[in-house]
This record gives sequence, structure tokens and C-alpha cells, in this order.
Amino acid sequence: MKANPGGQIDSADIIGRDAVIDELWERLAQQSIVLTAERRMGKTTIVKQMVKEGGAAVFPIYRDLEKVVSPAEFVSNILTDISGYQKGFKKVEEAFGKFTKDFAGWQIGNIIKIPEASTSRWKEILENAIEYVMSHPLAVDDWEDGKKGKQIIFFWDELPMMLDNFLKRENGALVAMEVLDTLRALRQTYPQLRMVYTGSIGLHHVISKLKDAGYNNAPTNDMYTCDLQPLDPDDAIELATQLLDGENIATTDRSAVANEISQQVDRIPFYIHHSILKLKSLRQQISPDLVKAQIDLVLCDPNPWDMNHYQERIKTYYRDGAKEVALAILDTLAESTIGLSLEQIRDRNLAIQDIEIFRTVLKLLRQDGYLVMNVDKTYSFRYGLIKRYWQYQRV
Repeated sequence: MKANPGGQIDSADIIGRDAVIDELWERLAQQSIVLTAERRMGKTTIVKQMVKEGGAAVFPIYRDLEKVVSPAEFVSNILTDISGYQKGFKKVEEAFGKFTKDFAGWQIGNIIKIPEASTSRWKEILENAIEYVMSHPLAVDDWEDGKKGKQIIFFWDELPMMLDNFLKRENGALVAMEVLDTLRALRQTYPQLRMVYTGSIGLHHVISKLKDAGYNNAPTNDMYTCDLQPLDPDDAIELATQLLDGENIATTDRSAVANEISQQVDRIPFYIHHSILKLKSLRQQISPDLVKAQIDLVLCDPNPWDMNHYQERIKTYYRDGAKEVALAILDTLAESTIGLSLEQIRDRNLAIQDIEIFRTVLKLLRQDGYLVMNVDKTYSFRYGLIKRYWQYQRV
């Protein structure tokens, strides 16, 4: 296996995610899912593998929504994907063709667009499109035989980013609210409809902004939230071992070096891949001590492995006031060798008087994967790698 940080991972090279994928399929049999995780944990790899697996009774549809800026564009993407869903089933294709003509939709190749005159009808078109899909289920073998239809599953990557794009436009908050509420209403109307939301920014940040604009609904309370974890220790060591072999890297002790790589980067696949490339560049025999020394050197870089995201995300998505408190909390915990309680954190930041903002921000930092609360009610960094990055870059 070759190192490929951030690239598309071949199915044969996905290690340690079978149990997670099985759990997600099992849960999808019952309800829709919000898949959350720290950045670079492998959400997209898992989702794309599920789409590839599919199955005789499932029709999975994947769409990256990061660059979608309007609900009409979102619905156009859905229509395009539905067009692929019914392709090859003549009677269903004919029915879909009549449906698109109803709103004067036009098609170039496999792409369906909503014309400018109909963009304000996006909600009606979306509701009709889903009604169409649910009333024209593709049979496992032959739709005309009336056999059990395939279950359609929409895998929507970067859905929070799409909603955040809406917020940057005029009346964006109202539009984002309506989209979320419409999707939830469709799930309630069609119990067999499934959606999977994933994203590199937490959906809670978007919903928080919407609540500031008067939003009171809970648009995902009917969905199961799955928090993707790093690899299990044995799987992380196996990944490191296979990459060491694939890159032909000499080591003093294969098992010890693979174990050290796993521990130094908290068993996160993306950073295991990056570590291997760093070690390969040395063109020398690698020992466990050298692994830690080289990763420390990387963390001294101006933007090590694109980890400045951890600072930029706070500056971008946290509100004024909360930004300063979040950075102060993380600076304080990075300097400490032990976990600290809320009171201890506050005592070290006396310039911030409001204890409630500490509680609010600590919750946000836990939701975003920076921190964990320990059983003794102290707080510490969730990942040692991020703490070490913070120590080198901030304190």
C-alpha cells in the first residue's frame, strides 16, 4: 500500500472501518443519519465506500454540496441524481420526463437544471421529486413485475457548508431554515426515505446561527448521530505497517515503529499517511525515537499538515466573544500537564468574568472535537497531536 494523505483511498486499502460501515447500514435500515467526526477522520472515504457497496435492495446517491450556493442549485443536483436513479427503466424514465417538463426543466447530457423562472419553486419541485421517487420504486430485478423497490439513500457530503453558503446571501437564514425543515418534513412523510448528512464543519454551528435569527426547530432530531472515532489500536498499527512495507521504509523494529506512528498521531488515518511520507523522505533506517522527533519537527512548520484549520475554524465559525474565550481555554489547557476544571480554567483567565460563556464555549469545543470532559469533570485535549500542535503554534 502506498501513502496517499487526503487522496481517494481504494476499497482494498480501507483498514479498520468494516464494523463502522456495518453499523451505519444497520442503522440506515431504521432511520437517517448525521455522520460527525473531527476533520480528516475519514468520513468521505467511508461514505464513498458505502455508495460503492450499494446492494441489490439499495440505491445510494452521493453528492458533494460544498460549492452549492442556492436551494435551486441543490434541487437541480437532486434531480440530476434521480435521473441516474431511474436510468434504464423505460416506464420510470418516461414518467420522470413528464415530471421535469412540468416545471420547464431542461437537460444537457446527464445534468438537469431548473430554469431561472422556476427557481422560486424549488420547494415545490423538491417535494414533487421525492414524491415521484417514492411512488416509482425501482424493483430489484424488474420494476414492471411490481417487486420490492430499491431503497434510495441520499449521501450528502458537506451539507453544513452548503447551508453556510446560503447564510452569506440575502435572506439566507430564512432559506436555510426552510431547506432543513423541508428535508425533515419529507423524511416524516416518507418513512422509507433515507438521508445521510456529513461535513467538515459541524451542523451545530449553522443551527446556532439560525437560532440567532429566530429559528426554534430541531431539524435533525429524527436522525441518528454517529460520531466517527479514530482507528482501533490494532487497525492503526496494521495501516502503518502496510504503508511502511508499501513504501519500502527500513526500520529498526517494524512493530515498534508502526506502534509509535499510531500513538504519535492518535490513530488518525490521514496523519498516519502523512507520517509515512515524512519518514520516507529521510531515506534512512527509522527507529521509534526518530518517529516522534520527526513529527515534532513537522509541528514546528508554519502550517503543519494543514492543521492551522484548528485555529481558523474558531475564528470563522465562533461568534465574537466566544472566539476569544475558545482560544484562551485552549491556550490554558495546552500549557497544563493535567486536565483542568471549569473553575481552574476560569481562575487562569480572570479577565473573562462571565462563567456562562465558559460553559457555552467548553460545550462547543467538545462538539468540535478539541476537548473531552473527563469523569472527574476536568477538561483536556481530545487528541494529543492537536495539543502538541497548539503548544508549538500558540503558547
